[in-house]
Amino acid sequence: MTPEQPASKWARLDFPPEFRIGLDRVAELAHWRVRESSAGGFEVAADERYENRLPQLLRLKRVADAANAADDAAYRTFDGWEPQDRYGSADIRARVEALREVVEPTSATDAWTSFRLRMSTMRDEEVGPYLRSFFPTVIEQMPSASLWAVEVDPSLHWRVAAARLLFAAQQAPDLLASASSGTGRLATPSDLMPSLSFGLHAFVEPMLLPASPWIIGMNAVRHGGHVVVLFGRAEAGFSASQAPETLNLLQPRRAPRQPVQRPTLSAAAGESWIRWWIGRVNTLLGMALDVGRYTGPAGDYRPAANLGVLLSIDRLFSLIQLILAGSIRGDQRLATLFDVVDLFDGLSFGSWESLLRPDKVAQRSAAVEASLPVGARELALVRCRTAVSALEEFRAGFAQFPERIGPTGGLKVRTKNSPSWQELPLDSAVPAYLRVIRNATHSFRGMATDPREMSLLASHLGQVPDALPDLAFLHLLGLLAHPRLPHD
Repeated sequence: MTPEQPASKWARLDFPPEFRIGLDRVAELAHWRVRESSAGGFEVAADERYENRLPQLLRLKRVADAANAADDAAYRTFDGWEPQDRYGSADIRARVEALREVVEPTSATDAWTSFRLRMSTMRDEEVGPYLRSFFPTVIEQMPSASLWAVEVDPSLHWRVAAARLLFAAQQAPDLLASASSGTGRLATPSDLMPSLSFGLHAFVEPMLLPASPWIIGMNAVRHGGHVVVLFGRAEAGFSASQAPETLNLLQPRRAPRQPVQRPTLSAAAGESWIRWWIGRVNTLLGMALDVGRYTGPAGDYRPAANLGVLLSIDRLFSLIQLILAGSIRGDQRLATLFDVVDLFDGLSFGSWESLLRPDKVAQRSAAVEASLPVGARELALVRCRTAVSALEEFRAGFAQFPERIGPTGGLKVRTKNSPSWQELPLDSAVPAYLRVIRNATHSFRGMATDPREMSLLASHLGQVPDALPDLAFLHLLGLLAHPRLPHD
C-alpha cells in the first residue's frame, strides 16, 4: 500500500556553514537529491520521493534454514553490512566471553542471552563464521527454524542525525561556534529516541511478541541491522516461577494474569509475518524520515516538526513492546496503554474515543485483519482478539448496576457543571471511564469536584481485564497497515 504523501517532495534547507561536512556530502550519505532553490539556497528531497518509489531503509533477506544451514556461502550475507568495529571495545568483548551464560549455558535462556551478547559485541569478521557454527545447533533443536537478516541502510542513520543536528543548529545557534571548533557540542535529544539512535530494536522486537508470553523468535542487534532467528513454532517466553527475583515478592498485588494458550504456528506463517512487518516498518520509517513532509508555508524545512515525529514513534514502539513483554507480570501495562493512546492522539492517528470505544475498535480490528496476509492473521491477532473481547467485557461491567442504565440503554451520568443527568451510550462510557482512571495519575482529589467523573466512577467496579492493554498492539498494526503521520 502506498502511504499518503504531501504535495511537495522538496524542502528548502538552510545548511549551517559551521557543519564542515558540507551539504553535498550529507546529501550523498542521507540519499537526498539537491537542487538550487528559486528563493535562494538549496532544496533537498529523499531519493525515493524523487523517483516515486518505496523507501529501502530496511532490507529483509532469508539467509538459511534446514536445507542450507551448513552452506558457508549463505552466511556471507553479513559481510557487506555497515561495519561496527569502530564502536567496539576489546575489554567489553572479553567481559562478554567470560560470562557464565557464554562459557557454560545451562538453559535456553542462557543460550539466547549468549547469542544476543556475542552477536552485538563481536568483530565484524567474526559474524559469518559464528552464525555458521551457531545456526546448525538451532536446527537440531528446531528443525523448522530459519535465519533472517534485517539490514539497515546507512542512510537511515544519516537522516536521523541530520534531523537532530539541524534542529539543534536552529534552536541553539549560540552553540554552533564552539561545536564547530571542537570545544563544545550541540545538544540533541538522542537519548529520548534510543532505538532510532542505534539498533532499531523497538521497531523489530515487537514482531517476535504477537502471542506473548509465547515468543516466535529471537534477535541480535548490530550497527548494520538485526540477525533474527524464527523458531518455526511458538516457544515459552516465561517460566512457572512465581517470583524470579526476591524483590518481585514485594511488588504491588493484583489479580493473577491469564496467559494466552500456546498458538499453533507454522514456518510459513512466520515467514509471511516477518515479511509483512519489516515491509510496513520500512514504509513507516520512510515517511518519518522524508524531509519533504516537514515544511512551513514557504517550503522551508522544519527540523523541530521532523524531530517531534521521530521522538513520538520511537517512544510509541518502545511502549508497545513494553506492554507485550509484560504480558505475565507488570502492573504498569494499563498506565502504559494510556501513554500509547496519548501518543496516537498526538500523531493524529486516533483519539480516546476512537481508540477505546468498543464499537469503533471492533471496526478497526476487522480492517486490520483484512489488511494482513492470510497466512499471518492467526499469529498477528492472538493478543488483539483477546484485547477486543476484554474491551467488550469491560463495557458489560456497567450492566451490573441496572439502576444506572437509562431508558434508551445508555449510562446515566451527571453533566459536568450541574447536578442534572444525561444518558451516555455505553460504548462512549467505556473510554470516558478509562479516562477517569488515567486522570487518577494526577490524583483522584481533583475529580471530587467534577459531578460527571464522580458519577462515572460510581457506575462500575473498575475491574479492567488483563488483556485490555494489548489494544495498543492492535492499533500499532493499524498504523502499519495504513501508515499515516503528521506532515506540515
